[in-house]
Amino acid sequence: MSKRQTRKRINSIISVVLATVLLVSIIPSNLVLTPNNNYNNVSQADAASATDAAPKDSEKKESNEKDSEKKNSEKKDSEPKSVSLKKGVLENDDIIVEGKLPVNAVMESEEVDVTIDGKEALIAYDINIYANAEDKKADIKWQPEDDPLTVTFKAKSISADSVDVYHLEDKKSPAELVEENVSVDDNQVEFEADSFSIYAIVDHEGDDDIKTPRFTIHFLAPVTDTATQESVESGEYFYTVNPYEFKNKSEDPDNNKQTTQIVQNGETLEMIANPPNLPGEYFFGWYVVNPAEKIENNEGEADDQYKFSWPESPKKMDFEIPITVTDNGDKTFTMTWTIEGKTYSETAEYDPEDYSAHIYVAPIYEDYCFVNFHELAYAVSSTSNLLTRKLVILGSDETERVLISDVTAQATDT
Repeated sequence: MSKRQTRKRINSIISVVLATVLLVSIIPSNLVLTPNNNYNNVSQADAASATDAAPKDSEKKESNEKDSEKKNSEKKDSEPKSVSLKKGVLENDDIIVEGKLPVNAVMESEEVDVTIDGKEALIAYDINIYANAEDKKADIKWQPEDDPLTVTFKAKSISADSVDVYHLEDKKSPAELVEENVSVDDNQVEFEADSFSIYAIVDHEGDDDIKTPRFTIHFLAPVTDTATQESVESGEYFYTVNPYEFKNKSEDPDNNKQTTQIVQNGETLEMIANPPNLPGEYFFGWYVVNPAEKIENNEGEADDQYKFSWPESPKKMDFEIPITVTDNGDKTFTMTWTIEGKTYSETAEYDPEDYSAHIYVAPIYEDYCFVNFHELAYAVSSTSNLLTRKLVILGSDETERVLISDVTAQATDT
């Protein structure tokens, strides 16, 4: 190859190289892709598409899980938490609780009125214990789990030699006998408690014990509508009424009313509020009526109504005067009381279930009158001397006989 041919071939090779360099320099950089880069971009797009297509119920499941956690948290907050216990004492003026108690325990108690098997409790308390002040504020009550606690009641009303202790979940639940024939020491009684709510102390009366005669006085509401409450049977007038409710000394609004009072020998009836006056008629006093019959409805369940009649000469019943109760030995008791020098008595059979005789009293409004005795019967005027005035309670036939021997008056010549 001549020198000229060699030079020509070298120039040709240089031209090819320069053309290649020029071509590469003008290609956009974003069009230069390697196989690996293409694969990665497709994979990332597929992953993004898969994420967007995820089921929505995943979010719903997560929301449900959060709601469940919230509810469980709230439930735990309302339940008693595990607390440290140690031997301690909780005490107020009437109650002592001893045993393993929460370190920061708080006790709350309230006196309540309870009747068990027809007998009024000597004393009863609704007791609640809280692990601490925070639990008390949240009304989270604490109960002993293992060992029972020792409870002592102190009250002047616990005057019997021995008593029975009852437990009630609430005032409407049945009473459960906890301890029987518990000795009383200096008006105090001690018993064991494995849970806390209402505990009641009742006078113990065993089969061989000497029982105390008593009378239960039932107060009846006034007759306000004779057209619907009055009936005549065999010529005798009967009246159907509800019991008369009056407030007692309890501070519990759900248990501060009653319709009866119970008295033993030497005790007195406590004063109660008078029933309201009727239109044109004024309450005069409580008087003993014939034994009342408790009305039963069609289903045979006792209803809160009584049917009674007036005796020919009703006896007045008063408050805050001593009453004598005696056992006649023939399954009857006699109650005796004296008002303004006149002595009254009432005898009735006693109920063996509550060892009490029962009498009924109703208010007098209009079935009475006064008989005035003046110095000169033939010249009665506003200026004549009134010697005496006698109250006459009208009988069922609206009449009553007044004997001159019943009238006491000062002689006019003294």
